[in-house]
Amino acid sequence: MKKITIKYFDKTLTPIEQKKNSDWIDLRSAIDIDLIPNKSYLIPLGISIKLPHGYEAHIAPRSSTFKNYGIIQTNSIGIIDESYCGDNDLWYYPIYATQNRHI
Repeated sequence: MKKITIKYFDKTLTPIEQKKNSDWIDLRSAIDIDLIPNKSYLIPLGISIKLPHGYEAHIAPRSSTFKNYGIIQTNSIGIIDESYCGDNDLWYYPIYATQNRHI
């Protein structure tokens, strides 16, 4: 089994976990933020992950993200390769807000 190492930029964040019987991990915002319609945001996820050599991570919205939160991921899917795991390589979720929403 390949191992990944998760770095938390804020030690008070609840650790992320792999879902039971799944290959996916749900990420979440590391901050509280009030979104305004028709604005773009880079939502910090509060983590960096060291991936095994030859692997990449994909950050993609769940099918219900737009319906539940009124946000669209602006780059459709984020691809992070194994080299993006340093002390300054905080992961973000780039979004476009379509409605007022508190996250």
